[in-house]
Amino acid sequence: MALSFTPEFHPGETILKESRATRYYRRGLKGGASNGRLWLTDRRLLFKAGFGYSLTLPLYNITGVDVGTYGPFNFKVLHVTLDNGREERFSILEVESWPETLLAAKVEAPPMPEALAEQARQEQQANKIMLAVIGLIFGTILLCTAPMLCLFPALMLGAQ
Repeated sequence: MALSFTPEFHPGETILKESRATRYYRRGLKGGASNGRLWLTDRRLLFKAGFGYSLTLPLYNITGVDVGTYGPFNFKVLHVTLDNGREERFSILEVESWPETLLAAKVEAPPMPEALAEQARQEQQANKIMLAVIGLIFGTILLCTAPMLCLFPALMLGAQ
């Protein structure tokens, strides 16, 4: 089954804007950038990157949107703030035209609380996986170095 870069749209959902995009993110110790596509519909802001990763932001839950800069090179980004305090940043083509279109669409957007709950569940799962990987790495290092630490005092006593 091939991966599709086009998200599934709801029946009757209208695409208002679309662009290649880079999503800049920071979640605790984790941060970086994902390349993909960004869609603005009459209901949602959707980002889809490679390997099936997608992000859905209901317009109903967006409380702020503006054009700003991000990172050491001051990339121009679309800065989106949600009602739960979360912030998202996207570098897109013709970024200056997005805030006005997004805010106009938000006025008519229906509530979609289930989308944010699903996104939170996906992020919790990703964080659990990241902690498991860190635990495995730490455990491996500990197992590899423990024999040396236990033998070191015996070797020092034998050298006397």
